[in-house]
Amino acid sequence: MSQETQVGDRIKAFLEAHGLNAYQASQKLGHEKPSKVYKLVNNDAKPGYDTIVELLTAWPDLSPEWLILGTGPMLRGGAAPANDLPLFAAKAPVLPERGISGGRVVAVTVDHTGHENILMVPLRDQAAYAKRHDDPAFLDKLSTFRLPLFASGTFRAFEVDGDELHPGIRRHDVAVCSFVERWDLLAPGSACVVVVPGSVLVRRLPSPITERRQVVELLADNARIAPMHVPAADIIELWQVRGYLTTRVPAPPVRSGGQPADGE
Repeated sequence: MSQETQVGDRIKAFLEAHGLNAYQASQKLGHEKPSKVYKLVNNDAKPGYDTIVELLTAWPDLSPEWLILGTGPMLRGGAAPANDLPLFAAKAPVLPERGISGGRVVAVTVDHTGHENILMVPLRDQAAYAKRHDDPAFLDKLSTFRLPLFASGTFRAFEVDGDELHPGIRRHDVAVCSFVERWDLLAPGSACVVVVPGSVLVRRLPSPITERRQVVELLADNARIAPMHVPAADIIELWQVRGYLTTRVPAPPVRSGGQPADGE
């Protein structure tokens, strides 16, 4: 395991084993913001001596040999062998050569109670989101909100740019989406927001993504828009549409003769 993983991978596995996200781990370590932990678990920064000491002090059961060298059990005393534990956090599962999200932990923001916010990604920020989707400093600048039916899980809200899902979802509607962990378990025909380099797409996937090497077909409900094809390896994030917000109010139903129906 030591030859295949980095310290950040082992920190990620340890946090998952303890049911902690980056925000909760940061609080435990006494950090004001989770940006340092995000960089560690994504291998964007290597922990120095002081950070190693912080981790071992915060979690005395953590084995320094396993953390630093990747040898022996994860915990002191021989419990929980490292090879029996998942490598990545739950929001970025490892499925070799299958539908994965790039092996990165999805970045989130939370409210004062520790509950995850729904991040709003408007059109003007979507190109930047495709580049900085895991940058806490960028995500902190996005608007957030809560919805009663979307209280458990990780959600994003994306303003829709085109009419790919017309007539149901139209331009400037807001698609509320849940993070897709297992691309290979996605239901056929699911409407999804697909984040690729430089762009955020709203399309349907006719079938799940089962191989990183495959080319993914993206369909539109609008018959005037042709299907797209993107390599699965180019997909950064996948979000399944669970609902949408709109400012359009349906017109009243019309009876025969062109008059509004009773009660209108």
